[in-house]
Amino acid sequence: MEPLVTLIVVIVGHGVLLLPVGPFLGETGRTVYNWVFVLGSVGAALWMVSAGYRSSAWWIEELEGVRRPGTSIPSRVLSTCSQCGAAVRAGMKFCSQCGQGLAEPRCRQCGHSLATGERFCGACGQPAG
Repeated sequence: MEPLVTLIVVIVGHGVLLLPVGPFLGETGRTVYNWVFVLGSVGAALWMVSAGYRSSAWWIEELEGVRRPGTSIPSRVLSTCSQCGAAVRAGMKFCSQCGQGLAEPRCRQCGHSLATGERFCGACGQPAG
């Protein structure tokens, strides 16, 4: 959501900011001004594509549940909180019951995230322990 909002603000901000600043810019200043906003727009668009790519697996799983009539989207409990024992859903960084930070286990070799109980890394094959 943040990349989309950034892209919209950059695009709208170009015209809004040009109103008070425009009379003070020469030809070179206006060219630089326009290129700054072009680069800002391209940067925000690339950020949006990157964010969409990173979360695409999650979206595909969620849409599969919506596509089938009569099925609900599961909450995908991955683990439990080490402090209070509450169920923790996928993607949570803090426990929703006690606020404990939830450190995601990672492979020591390649840094790939590991699900609770995995004995080997699915990315590089190294032992998880």
